[in-house]
Amino acid sequence: MPRTSNTLFTGRDAILDSMNKALLAPRTTSSETLRRVFVLLGIGGSGKSEVAVKFAEMHRESFWGVFWVDADTPQSAESGFEKIAEACKPPDSSIDGVRDWLANTRKSWLLVLDNCDNSDIDYNRYLPPTERGMVIMTTRLPECKKHGITERIDQMEHQDGVKLLLKASHVLNTKWEQEQASAESVTRLLGFHALALVHAGSYINSGHCTLSQYPKIYEDQQRRLFEYKPRQMRSRYGSVYAIFEVSASALKAASSQDDTSALALQLLEVLAFMHRDNVQEIFFERASEWIPLQEAADLLEKIVDARKTLEASDEDRLVAQHSLATLYSRLGERQKAIPLLEEIIRIRKTTLEPEDSHLLGSQHALARAYSDTGEYQKAITLLEEVVRIRETTLKPEHPGRLSSQHELARAYSETGEYQKAITLLEEIVRIGETTLKPGHPERLKSQYNLALDYAEVCQYEKAKGILEKSTTTPLPIAAGSALKHLHAFNHTSQPTWLVRSLFEDML
Repeated sequence: MPRTSNTLFTGRDAILDSMNKALLAPRTTSSETLRRVFVLLGIGGSGKSEVAVKFAEMHRESFWGVFWVDADTPQSAESGFEKIAEACKPPDSSIDGVRDWLANTRKSWLLVLDNCDNSDIDYNRYLPPTERGMVIMTTRLPECKKHGITERIDQMEHQDGVKLLLKASHVLNTKWEQEQASAESVTRLLGFHALALVHAGSYINSGHCTLSQYPKIYEDQQRRLFEYKPRQMRSRYGSVYAIFEVSASALKAASSQDDTSALALQLLEVLAFMHRDNVQEIFFERASEWIPLQEAADLLEKIVDARKTLEASDEDRLVAQHSLATLYSRLGERQKAIPLLEEIIRIRKTTLEPEDSHLLGSQHALARAYSDTGEYQKAITLLEEVVRIRETTLKPEHPGRLSSQHELARAYSETGEYQKAITLLEEIVRIGETTLKPGHPERLKSQYNLALDYAEVCQYEKAKGILEKSTTTPLPIAAGSALKHLHAFNHTSQPTWLVRSLFEDML
């Protein structure tokens, strides 16, 4: 599953009941079709994917495995089937191989084919011919009805739409009756469209207007769009385009006085050129390098504060908190970072599997903060578990695995467990010498730390061997100086703290 269901999910009881009967009810006759496929058909933003996620969550215990494939393009579909292959290890990892493996396995599974919106793709290729598994398709294409039982999912039910808008606007439950008439007016105006209602609620919750003021703002924006984009706005997506324009206009108006709004507009311009899935976190990490850390922390504090309206376990809220904790650590404010990370881990342990990358990332960050404050035993306890899991789930050269091993080696060294540190670092150095260029900072760091630990246990020849390799790197003077001293220390009983000071100066 790519994510949990949205905390704003509202209604759809009739559709969920139809899906339950079509997919999970016992077979009554031998003439029933071999495979069970349920097609959710509707316009974009109507909530098809959310319904699929909700159904999968509700019935997770009914299936041995739940698999999610974004079938929008051949490339995204191939990527989705590759992830199934990585998890299940079928003999053939191609799309056809994974499909046939699903068809022949004796276990019950659910396959969600999301975004089946490309009329040039034959989606029948992705459907395993079997009675053991179930398939949910989400699509805008009426021709996909041929694949199975079909339910249209366009407009929300009247009261469900009103409830969704009130929730998205974060109106207190005690005021729902008072705001009912205004909410009904906005809901009708937006055609009971789920995505439009969520965005309208977000706009209202941001303080730009009240529920009663929103129709005037929306109609003014829609009139302008009709003037300049008549074909687009006369489509069924008119309300969604107008909603986006309302939000963008608010950002633009505030951008001259509010740096956050200006940054949000720039981010929208960049994201417009990216596929909606797999926007890498590293993009934002690299971008943050161009922003003063304190400014970035101030911005993230605002984001974290704004997301307090979400459930404590909401991943969007947790990601923002994790990013803020990471910045606190970089600023040296580890006493702020540690309790934040401890709370994130406590929550994620209740919602995520132990091998989930988000949970492991938070544990790694907390262990590093513990080490930075001298709480090495706490760091070791966390990191030993993280390393154990990552060594069974990630390839030896994976950066995440190497980073956790290196952090654990550091903690071992600080507590005098040099042999344990050396065992880890020898493997890290071996991999680094085959995957990283000679002058790469990570390769240098692991080499120098290994040499330092060798010196701590008086294995000076091995330390010299490591340093001799590094004399051609960008740190020849430091390495050469340390190497000369090691030559002098060889066959002597010089105190290792002196050797350590030489290496620390070099590093």
